[in-house]
Amino acid sequence: MTVLRSRRLRRAALLFAGIFVFAVVTQLGVGWYRRREAARADLRAAVDDVRRELRYESRWELTRLRQADIGGRYYIVDASGLTIDVEGFPADLAFRADATDLQPGISSITVPLTNETWRLLAAPIKGGEVVLGVSPPEDITGVDDRLQENAKRFGESLERATRVTPSDIDRNLYYAVLDDRGDVRFAIGGIPLRLVEYPKSPLDEVEEVAG
Repeated sequence: MTVLRSRRLRRAALLFAGIFVFAVVTQLGVGWYRRREAARADLRAAVDDVRRELRYESRWELTRLRQADIGGRYYIVDASGLTIDVEGFPADLAFRADATDLQPGISSITVPLTNETWRLLAAPIKGGEVVLGVSPPEDITGVDDRLQENAKRFGESLERATRVTPSDIDRNLYYAVLDDRGDVRFAIGGIPLRLVEYPKSPLDEVEEVAG
């Protein structure tokens, strides 16, 4: 009788443990689902904020986007791989650019997809390259001198350049740091890079805005 009761108690204990574990897993699953849906809702809201400032007909019209104060972290990439804007660079994601057209020194380019004119400085460093730029350049006094002076703040090595933050350079300038493989170590603003590898969006809406 004692043995039978002991077996029953053990079965009851095991059953309770099974129910408890199931309840915990269910709660975790529900919590994960809710957090996931909340994150997707926040992402959609951020996408809508960006979309309201974007215009595209025969090319991108970026005046409103450049003047907007959207906040948050996002990147916009055209379907061709052209970077439109980067805010809050996600260092844990992989971006690779084709830097073969970036010749060392200062140059002016007009980007056909945006009709923006950029004054760029490509500065080779040990292990990579720093690209600084401003658009439109006519709004900046002594633009070439500013580009050259700010380029010095990145030092002569990739390690030093990756320690620079946007607050270390003139606020009207944007920049990107690339290693020898073309991997983008950091970027901010609309430096016109041609990306050959970048993360695809988990939301169709983001991909639609991007290209």
